[in-house]
Amino acid sequence: MPRTERLTRRFPVATSDAAHRQLRRFADRTGLDPDRALTFILENLGDLEQEVRFQHRLQLYVARHGQTAGDGPAKGER
Repeated sequence: MPRTERLTRRFPVATSDAAHRQLRRFADRTGLDPDRALTFILENLGDLEQEVRFQHRLQLYVARHGQTAGDGPAKGER
């Protein structure tokens, strides 16, 4: 029987339409609801960051959209 994990934290999240569609597709492919799919992604972010494509796409995204969280230096740029 699968372990039931309570989702105890809620926070408002704003996403682009494209990001929301991707989350829904990922959730549908994995059989998870969108909350659990996002939880999985965030809990495994460290492993996802190891992927070279992820790093490249993150750099492109930051270059396109800039920093908005306090406009401070990104992690590792201090």
